Amino acid sequence: MQPLAKALTEEEIVSVTRALAAMPAPAAVPLHRSVMPVNTAQKIALQGAWDRQIPACVSCHGPAGVGVGEAFPPLAGQPAAYLVAQLNAWQSGARHNDPNDLMGHIAKSLTAEEVQGVAAYFSSLSGQEVKP
Repeated sequence: MQPLAKALTEEEIVSVTRALAAMPAPAAVPLHRSVMPVNTAQKIALQGAWDRQIPACVSCHGPAGVGVGEAFPPLAGQPAAYLVAQLNAWQSGARHNDPNDLMGHIAKSLTAEEVQGVAAYFSSLSGQEVKP
């Protein structure tokens, strides 16, 4: 994304920003703590893996991964391939824009299977309702 953003003129940046700001925000998906994870990926997403110092994704990224401010972007509805690429970048150190390296630590603690599973889980949440 960075090479594309750098290629934009100031006018194009304003146009893209306005277009994105005009888009409706995704509705928060009701997610209840009573929902029991059905697999390891959902357990990491909803409850974390505290034995490995991995907090639940929703602890920072908000209920159902809808995002919290600028610091914690939304995960819900993102393409799984994009989420996998970002987690892999955190794991390899190619991405390191977290001053506390929180995501670097978390990503490095995940197995390849967990990365795929967590990404698939959050990509599937767009527009779906999780019921207790």
